[in-house]
Amino acid sequence: LGADTAISQHHGTLGKDTIALFESCRRGDLSKIRHLVEEREIELNIRDRWDGTPLYYACLCGHKEVVEYLLDNGARCVANTFDGERCLYASLNVGIRNLLRDHKVVTSNTMRRDGYDQFLRRCLDDRQHCDITFRVGGEEVRAHRCILAARSEFFRDAFRTKWRGHNVVPVTHHLVDASVFRIMLEYLYTGRLEMQARQSDSLIELAERCRLTSLVGQLHDLLVSSSSRRKAWNEFKTLLLEPSQYAQEVQRDLSRLAEQTLPAGDCKVSADERSTGDAGYADVCFNVHGCYFFCHKVLFCNRSEYFRALIEDPFTEALSTGTSRDVPVISLNHVTPEVFKCVVQHVYGNTTTALEPENVWEVACVADVYLLPELRRQCGQLIGESLDEAGACSALKVARLLRLHRLEEQCIDFMARHLAQVVQRPEFREIVAQDASEVKLRQETDSISVIDDIRYHIAANARSCAEVALANQKLALIDALLSDMGLDA
Repeated sequence: LGADTAISQHHGTLGKDTIALFESCRRGDLSKIRHLVEEREIELNIRDRWDGTPLYYACLCGHKEVVEYLLDNGARCVANTFDGERCLYASLNVGIRNLLRDHKVVTSNTMRRDGYDQFLRRCLDDRQHCDITFRVGGEEVRAHRCILAARSEFFRDAFRTKWRGHNVVPVTHHLVDASVFRIMLEYLYTGRLEMQARQSDSLIELAERCRLTSLVGQLHDLLVSSSSRRKAWNEFKTLLLEPSQYAQEVQRDLSRLAEQTLPAGDCKVSADERSTGDAGYADVCFNVHGCYFFCHKVLFCNRSEYFRALIEDPFTEALSTGTSRDVPVISLNHVTPEVFKCVVQHVYGNTTTALEPENVWEVACVADVYLLPELRRQCGQLIGESLDEAGACSALKVARLLRLHRLEEQCIDFMARHLAQVVQRPEFREIVAQDASEVKLRQETDSISVIDDIRYHIAANARSCAEVALANQKLALIDALLSDMGLDA
């Protein structure tokens, strides 16, 4: 217990995997870092008691490959901030310093993007499911009606009136070229944009014509702040617009679109809006036990490879839905309408308002089948918030089965804090026996996974003399359990 307690006090309240990340960055163990980041989902921008980050230690110790990997996966190094300058000046050599400067991670554009950000970018780049083409300055720019209508009142009105029935729309304004139009689309799809300073006037003109008042105001503020920091204006300078609330705005608009896809009884929008609004651009329908969800291929295909394979299956037939819409109908028989509603909300708006303790287990399993890891993790978070002595062991089994590493860590921590009650439960003995059986050709030095993890958490929480005494009592309970089961670990 003494050695484990010393390690815990040295690193503050950091978890076992987080401590391993810091140590691996100091050593330059890239394979271990990959495992911790990609499999264990460890946060890269966490700090230790000295305000150091994993990136800082990798720079300080001169591990260039580790620095590059951390930057690629979202480690923050923002220019003119404490962290950014600290990493630059702590770099062991010029190569790492140049890497920080050249990698573009010294701007907020380098911050780690979650799955929803990447999903929005894939929708922007999607060309297979486009249903509208804009002809701008001799170039064709393709897009998706459902997203443009959901994000902009101007496009929503235009698609219903003057552009109704048109698949190609000419854009003839002399100040607008294809590159500027694409920048505006980037903003509508992702909530952020990147442009050269010389394009600002054209973009503001286009945004005003499209009644994007919020974008116009943000662009003016960006130009003022950029010019105030520079003595000489450089028209080729790259400007990044990334409002702090960009994700919430996109999520809000696409969540509204998700509401229009739901069966009539669940839909919170009017029948008129449902029939003529953004859901009118639906190009795929999911039949879930007689409940029809009119959805959009661009969103489902770019959110999940499972749905991409399902939707793009050449044998999918355009069956009748009993309505005036002729779209492909795909029957989903292994999920309930209530659970699929959670899936739709997640796909469109990354929200889970329909997720409840009563359905979270079923949603977690469906998310695993549908290859929706973020929804699976959101389920794990809800399960972790409602752990109790009766359900902790079941939650641990689910966490392992669905590879929910954070939930697994929460379950272990809960068991360590309530060990006296947990060790009396038969299901806990089952987990211990299962972990013991998985160790092939057991030796005296082998450890049982769940026991080893619980012991670590017990030691990590032992600071004062009273806590150390309590920890020793818990360790004695573990020893007694193992002795009773005929195990030694």
